[in-house]
Amino acid sequence: MNPEGRGKITSEIMSGLLILVIFAAPFSIAISQSAMALAILFRIVQFLMGKQLSLTGLEVPLFLWLGWILVTLPAATDPMESLHHLKRWWLIPAIWLFSEAAGEMLLRRFAMPALAIGLAGVAVYGALQSFGMLEIAENFQRMRKLPLTTNPMTAGAIMMMGSLTLLSFLMRPKRDWRTALTALAFVLSFWVLILIQCRSCWMGFLGGVFVLFLLRRPKLAALLPMVLFLALVFAPSQYRERFTSAFRPGKEYRSNWQRVYMWKTGWRILQDHPVIGIGDRDLRAFYERYTPEEDRAKVIVYGHLHSNLVMFAVLWGVPGLALGFMFLLSIPMLQWKRWRALKAIGGRGPPQAEPWILAGISVWASFMIAGMFEWYFGDAEVILLLWTITGLSLGIIKDHHAPSND
Repeated sequence: MNPEGRGKITSEIMSGLLILVIFAAPFSIAISQSAMALAILFRIVQFLMGKQLSLTGLEVPLFLWLGWILVTLPAATDPMESLHHLKRWWLIPAIWLFSEAAGEMLLRRFAMPALAIGLAGVAVYGALQSFGMLEIAENFQRMRKLPLTTNPMTAGAIMMMGSLTLLSFLMRPKRDWRTALTALAFVLSFWVLILIQCRSCWMGFLGGVFVLFLLRRPKLAALLPMVLFLALVFAPSQYRERFTSAFRPGKEYRSNWQRVYMWKTGWRILQDHPVIGIGDRDLRAFYERYTPEEDRAKVIVYGHLHSNLVMFAVLWGVPGLALGFMFLLSIPMLQWKRWRALKAIGGRGPPQAEPWILAGISVWASFMIAGMFEWYFGDAEVILLLWTITGLSLGIIKDHHAPSND
């Protein structure tokens, strides 16, 4: 077989594995991560055979952050546990794999339908839970939350990011065979996002929608606060109460108090470990140690502090927080450059470049907002979907003199 034929087969194998990743990401960590592992191994083989890696621009900030984490690892309070938690980083190659393959025909045609079908399936599963046709754990029933295939906070983040991605594609002017599927999946995932009742995800979704409209339909962005107001006025009292509870003081709403207390605990830990942090570990023992005796009966002890940035500071110190934030901030900066480059050539870029770039920016905004109140960086299901969408949004934009029909 000639080299061109072999290259086509290998690109289709890679695209197939990545399509499986994005399809399974909403509902199965076992399938999505297994496919991701195979894709990484396959790419390693390609590299050993001479195929060079494509860069995205995220390499320097990522290596600086990871370098700091590795340098400080021996001084962590539990080096072996910190070493064990390095496994959280193995999913980040998804950015480079999806970015590199973004222009491949197979991935270009089926990435969005695969995501839409995966999201729709999970949404239908959640709808059956809401109708009482599928059993829900008693603690979730008591809180009137839907766990879907995982738990309410993880499920909420997946539906949040998935809904924004689907909405980005629905806002594109071009319509094709995928539009009806995308619309159906959006309606189902948005509906279930409401039913899940995860407040941080609601906030993240609203922030992502505002960013999406600001870039794609700026004149309509100003109307969104009015739409939100009307939605709250006519919403069932259960959901209106849940939404407004996010802005109530802790003494009125217990989970708000718990989060604020966690962040204060994080500050106390950081004061004792400001430079290198305590290392990547479960925080239950530290949380109890830094909780005054008079408060121990009030607090719920978790292994984390319900905030991405607070956790960065506690685990890796102030330098780790700064480097982590620099890496995360680099993502929308590069996405914005892609967006500007696409506008400069009149939108005649790779097919679907515009909706993927806008999806990437809005999903990043939603992740940052929701991550102020949850430890989503430590959630493998959530972070894999984030890296997947980020990679597709950073696919290389080349000059195209005419739009493709795909």
